[in-house]
Amino acid sequence: KNPYNGINTYVKDAVGNKFEVQYHTVDSFEAKQNAHKLYEKIRKGNLSSEDMRKITEEMRNVFNSVAVPKGIEEVKSYG
Repeated sequence: KNPYNGINTYVKDAVGNKFEVQYHTVDSFEAKQNAHKLYEKIRKGNLSSEDMRKITEEMRNVFNSVAVPKGIEEVKSYG
């Protein structure tokens, strides 16, 4: 259901601080920035189901406009 499809890495340093690193192409970073504004509307709540549907669809359109990098399926997750 989530329109965002990205690569994230979660790491922890020697003292236990946790970090998330997101990997982006130029286009995917721009899409993330644009979609974040929409995500904030959802996060604030108080939306009708129709408004939620429209915003989610708009987010999906933003991310669907980003080309999937060639060879991305070769990126593996270990852990």
